[in-house]
Amino acid sequence: MKKSICVFASRNEKPDLYINIIGYCIAKFESQNISSIHLLKIIDNPLEKEAEQEKLEFLKNNIRIQLLSLTEGKYSAWAWELNNFKDLETPKEVEINEQYNKIYKTIFRTIEKVGIEIQVILNDDVEIEIEKIVEEKPQDFIFDVTGVITRHLIRLSLSLLAYNKSIYAFEMYKKLTHNESDLIHSLKTKDFEYCLLNITRFSVFGDNHKKTSSKSKEERKISKAILINQLAAAETEQVLAELLNNQSLEDFITEIAGISARYNHEKKAWHQGVIDRDSFGKGLNQINYAIIELINKIDK
Repeated sequence: MKKSICVFASRNEKPDLYINIIGYCIAKFESQNISSIHLLKIIDNPLEKEAEQEKLEFLKNNIRIQLLSLTEGKYSAWAWELNNFKDLETPKEVEINEQYNKIYKTIFRTIEKVGIEIQVILNDDVEIEIEKIVEEKPQDFIFDVTGVITRHLIRLSLSLLAYNKSIYAFEMYKKLTHNESDLIHSLKTKDFEYCLLNITRFSVFGDNHKKTSSKSKEERKISKAILINQLAAAETEQVLAELLNNQSLEDFITEIAGISARYNHEKKAWHQGVIDRDSFGKGLNQINYAIIELINKIDK
């Protein structure tokens, strides 16, 4: 079955991350099986929709420019202060072996063939727009949420789970250098992983994509005291794993999955240096509070 790559964009228009994501997907699923590529962006303010659409168009063009340079064994450096390439006239020569040179050419040809569609989505309309996307064509989707900010991630994840769609993220384990060494031709196997997020093991059933708490308190087997003590001992990840693997809590799976998605996103941002330890700690406190509220709800 044909596959559609749907990548949610971050706040900047540097193309390198998207070349890694799209390139990996094309290499894994083979270029002839890719029917479409989409760049999507979630925003809060409807007044910014036109400006954000222009930014996506700019990002789309930057992906093509950088890929063209890479097919020629060159790399265009990025100027963060300008949010643009430093010098398009004289990209620097970089070492790219024959295998990856062929891969970059395949990526470029695939993008030229199928194109890249862009779309800005209001956060309030996420559920509606996801429904339109997944019901438009009977095909497999690769939804990548690497660039999604935390406050949008939970709602998006739950919307995708409602349609039993797989959610992926490009996890970089090495420290980012923000140059050509962050691209796939320079990465070792240990440097990155293209992850199928754990929350996709769970489905949301029902015509309205919601579940009701039908199980009795006796059937919902949890040890509230133990879980609270684990949170106090900074074992958030273990608590989430126990909740996710507890078969008696299927009525609460959407809430558990949402909290888990937020935790994984915060942890990734901290490991990649996007946020510092203090910011991660504040985010973790909010996550733990959400878990406590959920545990209290389950225990009622």
